[in-house]
Amino acid sequence: MTGTHPAGAPAPGPAGPVARHHDPRRARRAPWPVTVIRAAHDPGLDAAAAAAWQDYAADDITLATVPGDHFACFTRPYDTVRLIAGAVRR
Repeated sequence: MTGTHPAGAPAPGPAGPVARHHDPRRARRAPWPVTVIRAAHDPGLDAAAAAAWQDYAADDITLATVPGDHFACFTRPYDTVRLIAGAVRR
């Protein structure tokens, strides 16, 4: 359950080994809009770690927060779907 996110934040769960071997200097920045959706009470992804996605986007990213914990996308699906639909419309 441990690892290091390329931006220095902890990488929880199975993403840890992938993050340890990923070299962000070789990654191309996404030329499309990037929206990062995080749960307000997810101990594995605080606002600073979510903001680290900026390293992978050519333009500014949009940070969105839904109420709840890590499983908020299942317990409050409407909030998550609303954010995704809004991001797709942009």
